[in-house]
Amino acid sequence: MNKKKYLYSVTFLLLLFAIYNLVWFFARYNYFAKYEKEFPLVADSGKKIYVDSDGYNYSVAMPRYLSWNGNLSIVEKDFQYALIIWKKPFEDTYKTGILFNGYNGITNQIELTDSKTADYPDCQKIVDENQLLIDQLYDRANTVWNLGLQ
Repeated sequence: MNKKKYLYSVTFLLLLFAIYNLVWFFARYNYFAKYEKEFPLVADSGKKIYVDSDGYNYSVAMPRYLSWNGNLSIVEKDFQYALIIWKKPFEDTYKTGILFNGYNGITNQIELTDSKTADYPDCQKIVDENQLLIDQLYDRANTVWNLGLQ
């Protein structure tokens, strides 16, 4: 009897693990894979990056095996600023952030509620000063990936 219980337990655990793998594959990995499928492969890096005619880089950070985080990003040609987009698991919503390299001599990372509002009031001034740039990045994300970001 003990051997039978053990076998059932192991089978049950293996089945749970297989189901978790399937959920992860279809809910996360496939979600991000569709955004990079048309991007060209960059030499031997294994990464796919699309560079538009204005020099903006579009890339997809695929989630690692059984990890739920991955992101989409747009970086301007001089690598001074970037928009990072995280999709929330099992929701049709996104979290966004802006990275400023060298803004007023320092690097800032700001999470956004929407394209005009910083998550933290201390950062709102920087968002206001760079609103045109942020709007351009949001427009580019919506053009390339059709995300419906606002």
